[in-house]
Amino acid sequence: MGQVDTLQEQPPKKSSSKSIFRRIFQTREMGVFVALVILVVAMNFLSPYFMSSQNLFNVARGMSTIGIMAIGETMIIITAGIDLSVGSVMAAASVLTARLMFLGVVSPWMAVLIGLTGGAALGLTNGLIITKIKVNPFITTLGMLSIARGLTYYLASGLQGTVASNVPMRDEAVNFLGSGYVGPVPFPVILMVALVIIFSLFLRYTVLGRQIYATGSNEQAARLSGVPIDRVKIFAYTLTGA
Repeated sequence: MGQVDTLQEQPPKKSSSKSIFRRIFQTREMGVFVALVILVVAMNFLSPYFMSSQNLFNVARGMSTIGIMAIGETMIIITAGIDLSVGSVMAAASVLTARLMFLGVVSPWMAVLIGLTGGAALGLTNGLIITKIKVNPFITTLGMLSIARGLTYYLASGLQGTVASNVPMRDEAVNFLGSGYVGPVPFPVILMVALVIIFSLFLRYTVLGRQIYATGSNEQAARLSGVPIDRVKIFAYTLTGA
């Protein structure tokens, strides 16, 4: 009888599948996902070509650049900051890479490395001004936007025209990064997905990733807990530049 009473007193177990679906639908991002689904359905009715594999890959390829930049921007926003200069920094670093390749002063892959380093340097400048000089992130990155845009025009001039689109990228291996395909899938899309997975795991499972969350959640409490706030912010802005 005692065993029967014990079994009767135990509350019924909730279905794990129901709890998973409940958690999914309670997330704040679900509204954005629903809006995306509605938009896709509407576009499918408006154009018979929208759901074709070629068009979907073209859309994904077009958003891959923004998606890659958004990885670093997400970290900055998590720290309660903002970076308005990401587009201009990307342009400056890209044109620097193209110009070095065109001039032939270094190998193509060294030019890519220098371009990434240049972007990281601009991001590092943002981070140092924000953390050490205590200038508001909005003002700092708005100024960097103008600086990087001017640098882009300067680097693009005097080669084959005066705009960035006239600076050629002649190395086929490097061109593959932006225009190559693996089967039917554009390589930039593969690169974007790989980076999203890597940095999602980084934010979730590393000490620095948790410190980024702590900094944005409560900066004062994080500082009192021993989190190096300035170094965390500098890392986020430098990574975004890269």
